[in-house]
Amino acid sequence: MEHLLATYQDYATAIQLTLGLLPWERVELMLQILHQARMQQQMVFVMGSGMDAAAASHLAYELDTQSGGQTPAEPPLRAMALIDASPPFAVWGDTRSYDSTFARLIHRIHPSDVVIALSTRGTSAEVLGALRQARAYGGYTIGLGSDQDRRLADAVDLAVLVPNDAPDQIEDICQIVVHIVSKALRSYAGEGRSIRKRQWRVAAAGHAPYPTPLILIEHRRRSRH
Repeated sequence: MEHLLATYQDYATAIQLTLGLLPWERVELMLQILHQARMQQQMVFVMGSGMDAAAASHLAYELDTQSGGQTPAEPPLRAMALIDASPPFAVWGDTRSYDSTFARLIHRIHPSDVVIALSTRGTSAEVLGALRQARAYGGYTIGLGSDQDRRLADAVDLAVLVPNDAPDQIEDICQIVVHIVSKALRSYAGEGRSIRKRQWRVAAAGHAPYPTPLILIEHRRRSRH
């Protein structure tokens, strides 16, 4: 019993310390971006490979059904996990390569749609390739996962990295962030917050004329220079 309690205390302490070190200003920016996606009826695509696939499916469910908004003035957020697109996922994987399946499914996005990648290790070639494809299509990319490898941070517009090196604890922290963001989105909807008065710019030349919020453009400029 003493060994069990010691293990619990060590684990709980590590989670508490990690939460204290989390970049909450980036979580707040993630929340704003998702709220804007809701107000503009953009899609949010979520992906994760291996053990992160189930977490990605859970995140998509939370955003799609638990984030509030059910009126024209406060529409629901539209989200789906790429792993849940089972038939095309299986067909492409069997006939081509599972390593490029996410990149293939990313062709569904429009400019300014949001793509979230969950990666507890930050090294999945499948996910990193799909993120590059999403950015090429004009999507806004968010990475949620490990800070132990810079490849995830370098592949996205906004990186929310967990300062921890234990995959199980990183997964727990990511789930906590998901629930906090989902609850905050419900609060946004309940308070009737709106971004309709924000200025908008047309997407970059060569893309369809989907609007891109200034906050995304300004954040991209800061993060890439």
